[in-house]
Parts: sequence; C-alpha cells; structure tokens
Amino acid sequence: MSKFGFNNLQLSDFADITKVDDNFKKIEEKAITNESIMDAPTASLIFLAAHPVGSIYMSASKENPGTLFGGSWISWGSGRVPVGVNTNDTDFNTVEKEAGAKTHTLTVAQMPTHTHEQKPHWLP
Repeated sequence: MSKFGFNNLQLSDFADITKVDDNFKKIEEKAITNESIMDAPTASLIFLAAHPVGSIYMSASKENPGTLFGGSWISWGSGRVPVGVNTNDTDFNTVEKEAGAKTHTLTVAQMPTHTHEQKPHWLP
C-alpha cells in the first residue's frame, strides 16, 4: 500500500469508490489550511480520486499512468474505441461489450444511394 505525504491521506483511501467524495472533502479542507498551493503527492491523490477503479484514463503517452500518478493500472481496450452505454440498443446495453471489426467491405445493400456523373475530361 503506497502512502503519500499529504497529512493522513493515503492512496488506499481512494481504492473504494464509496470513499471518493469524502476524500475530495478531505483534500479541500487540507488545501484551505495548507499554505502551499499543491505538491506532486497532492496532485497525484486528486488525480487518483478522480479516477477510481473502473475509470478509463485516456492519453497519447505510452507511459504507464502508475509511473506518473501512482497506483496500479491495466491497459484497456487494445485497438478499440470506447462507446457509451445505450440501454435501448442491445449492441451497447452493458459496459465493456465488444463489437465491430478492424476492416469491413461494404455490400451493395450497405452502399448509400449515389450517382457517378460521367462527362468528357475537357468539359468543366
């Protein structure tokens, strides 16, 4: 269990999502009474409080978020795009459903209605 030096707050305090609101209140109270604006351990605590277990952190960096902010992280959705839950659509009615394909060739029925205008190349 990692400890950060921000009074009595610990990284383990953020492992339980039910504690997140209480921890934000603790951080706010301590920030009001603390003379320094924010140190790196405090910033990490705030980041971890905003990203409880089950959250997705998206970044263009290849660096593991644990190196930057602490905590344990796993890679999620390799090669996939996150899509919001839509309870009215059985394709997307629960979290972490997988759908789609990396490539797809359209069938004639899937092609949108369109025309191809053909005229001599010398006409505008």
